[in-house]
Amino acid sequence: MRRTATATRAADGPGSGGVAVGCVALVCAVAAGIAGAEPESGYLVIDSQPPAASVETVTGHRGVTPLSVARRDLYPNRYPQQRADLYGKVVIRKPGCADVVRRVTLDDIHDGLHVRLECSTPIPAGSAAADGARPSEVVERVSERRLRQLKVLQELLDEGIISAQQEAGIRRRILERQ
Repeated sequence: MRRTATATRAADGPGSGGVAVGCVALVCAVAAGIAGAEPESGYLVIDSQPPAASVETVTGHRGVTPLSVARRDLYPNRYPQQRADLYGKVVIRKPGCADVVRRVTLDDIHDGLHVRLECSTPIPAGSAAADGARPSEVVERVSERRLRQLKVLQELLDEGIISAQQEAGIRRRILERQ
């Protein structure tokens, strides 16, 4: 049977166009929510007192605090069998301090992980000595961290997780930090 435009509208019933519009609006809202999500949503932000502690996950050494670790580095699909005991955990180490091993929770990913290390000798926070490095090495670490942040930012843009406008604002903030 061939349906005319009038028959099609009648067969679809009154208000069916509203359902289609509602579905389209729902899809757009979900997409906007995903695109508008904070870039850090898939990352665990870790900081420590004292700073510049080494961070290790099941996938290996990730860097020094403060830093962001991708969720995929905490819960990867593939990892070395000998490191299976570190799945979903972070190990935070600093010479002269006790190691901290912490299982990462969703709250940690949302709120960040703030760790106070128990060290044998108190070192003033923020000093170059607290990092165990000369000032030139501290500057180099900051540059390396910025470079990593910019690479992650580019990945987020390439994957469509953030918009070009969001990327530009975040990039500006990264580069303006001292």
